[in-house]
Order: sequence, then structure tokens, then C-alpha cells
Amino acid sequence: IGRISATPSGGLASFAPYIGPVDRWIVLLTYDSTDGSVLNFYDDSYVVSHDDTVVLDANAVFSDLVFLDGYLFFYQSNTHLIFNTAPGNPKTFNMSTDRIAAESVGDNIQHLTKHRNHIVAFGRSSIEFFYNAANEVGSPLQRQEAYASSIGIFQPVAGKSRSLTIDDDIYFLGAYNGVFKGLYRIKNFKIEKVSDTLMDKKLSTIVESGNVKLNPYIVN
Repeated sequence: IGRISATPSGGLASFAPYIGPVDRWIVLLTYDSTDGSVLNFYDDSYVVSHDDTVVLDANAVFSDLVFLDGYLFFYQSNTHLIFNTAPGNPKTFNMSTDRIAAESVGDNIQHLTKHRNHIVAFGRSSIEFFYNAANEVGSPLQRQEAYASSIGIFQPVAGKSRSLTIDDDIYFLGAYNGVFKGLYRIKNFKIEKVSDTLMDKKLSTIVESGNVKLNPYIVN
């Protein structure tokens, strides 16, 4: 077990694997108030061997690094913008053109993840799905209108919104305009509520305390 000491002090971090034509990487997206947002790249030995730090924007916060089809995707906080790196090169991107907006309802993104071969963007009151349309200019993503939903993800008082993926299913705390609605699941692109009234009542008490986190628990 090795330790990587590259995260700026007090910074936020998102990890993602990157599998290229030749190399495999561990990619770290970090942010703090002095260093801005950067991408740090590591090789298979978990030792810093590449000084490939890319400054994104010292005045913006980026989060939730997701790998799909040779691209890395991440979003800018307090916006509806999803950015992507160049295909086959995680160190190259254009912040002016390599992006797409999750704007079906004008909802800022709270969380980004992957479901099967789609990128999933969670807002406070909506969920949108995007697939790789192989566009030659700008973002390769195209919105999949048929899968959009009017339920969003709950934003805790402290920390950020998170989901839990088990196999191909995504579990998350659903909300609409910040109001908690229950435990939801995305299964085969269908969004369904899985908690009943009793569970909703218990979860509401936990959610209101601000101390909530989804963790897997396997029963044999």
C-alpha cells in the first residue's frame, strides 16, 4: 500500500482510472483556494512519474471525474457545464469548446457519474443522461431526452451529493428543489423510488441532521 501526497492542503479531490491506447493512469482532480483546479497523473506503480499538472481555472471549482470511451468528464460547480478531455489524451482539452450544458430545466449540476455507457448528471431537481455521439467538434456527448427525470439528488448541508453504484445500479437520495423525497435507484436507465413511507420517515431524520452517507452492506 502506497501513499500519494499530491492533494493541495484543504483541497477537494476526485479520482478516476484512465485507460489509454498504451498507458494506464490514475487521475486526480483537485482544488483549493490557492492552487485552483489541477489534474495530476500517476502511472501503474502509484509513484509520481509524470509532471503533468494542468491548471484548469484558479477561480472555479471542478468535481466528479468520470472515465468513458477514452474521455475524462467532470463538471464545474454552480453551473450546468460538463467538460471533457480530448480523446486518447487526458492532458488536452479546450475549456471554451470541449463542454456541453445539462440545461433541460436550467438546473445546476450537483453530481456526475456513469450508468452503463452513459454519463449521468444530477441536479437539484432533475437528472439527465448523455451518450457518446462521437461529435467531431466540441463535446462528444449528446443528451438522451428519453431518460430525463424531474427528480434530483439531495444536497447535504455539509459535504457534497454522492451516489452509490452496486453492479450497474445507482442508488441516491432523491430530492426536488432541496426537499428530500426518499431513496431512489437507477436501474437499466429507469429511475424508481425504492424506499417506503416508514423508511422515508427514518431517512428524513438522518438527512435533516446533515449526517448522511450511502455505503454498501452485503448480506450473505
